[in-house]
Amino acid sequence: MGGKEYRCPPYFTSSLTGLAIREYLSYVKQGYPYEFYVCFKRVKPSTSYSSIVRYFWILKKIGLIREVGTEKGNAPIPRKLYEIVIYEDPRWYAPQEALYPETRLGSKRYRIYKQRLRAEKYEYEGQVEEIMHYIDMSKIPEHLRPYINKILDDVRMYGKPYRSLLDTAMYLYKSGTLYDAPYVYEVLETIDSVMGTNSREAFMELTASPSIKYLEQHGYEILEKYLG
Repeated sequence: MGGKEYRCPPYFTSSLTGLAIREYLSYVKQGYPYEFYVCFKRVKPSTSYSSIVRYFWILKKIGLIREVGTEKGNAPIPRKLYEIVIYEDPRWYAPQEALYPETRLGSKRYRIYKQRLRAEKYEYEGQVEEIMHYIDMSKIPEHLRPYINKILDDVRMYGKPYRSLLDTAMYLYKSGTLYDAPYVYEVLETIDSVMGTNSREAFMELTASPSIKYLEQHGYEILEKYLG
């Protein structure tokens, strides 16, 4: 599978991404996100590779597929191979809703839902309070503070940052402010010392990516390597 020959199914019966991934994996038995992306672009040209990687991550998270190994590709990071675990399952139709049920609510009800969540005591609230004791937000550039808060919200809810790290790295690339990454490193070092995570190493690799395109293609793989 190392060349440029992509094993695309003759056709996809559905333009729903989850169902199309199921059809692709049924056809190839073991596949990887970029190959599916190339095939699916013929059906849905507007799709992005980063969204495909996210779909594979969600499907793995909810147990519909599993990682079965890696193989060397053109990128420095080996590509991950996946296969189907459960074929007959309604979650293939809307995997994002299966992982995040609140997305079904609609914008107004979702705002109410978020407000209610903020009012609740999060599982890791105590640890975040400890982390914030060591962070001087006044020393962090103003443009970075919303992203630091987003990272802390991830920790508050899940015990570790994840997507917030990729969002922050993408912002630094797009805004041309990668030189401010050390401020984030320092915050993540504090998070890691309290939570026992490896978020600093993950973010350092994200911000060492050779280009924003590489980051879009491999950001989730980097996060999985350190925080999966």
